[in-house]
Amino acid sequence: MPAPAKRTTKSATARSSRASATTVGAINIRVRPDERALIDQAAVISGKSRSEFMLEAARRAAADA
Repeated sequence: MPAPAKRTTKSATARSSRASATTVGAINIRVRPDERALIDQAAVISGKSRSEFMLEAARRAAADA
């Protein structure tokens, strides 16, 4: 039986093209809609995807800890 087709959007395609070949996992978090909107707005202003923006912020916070 063939595997179901993977749903792909333009933004998903753009994100996957920026992903490193060594990306091996995902981190999932729950956020309120207002928090997500704030993060999305900051990511757009920074010219980054939400994932890129959040990973960079998390790396900085981890390095400062």
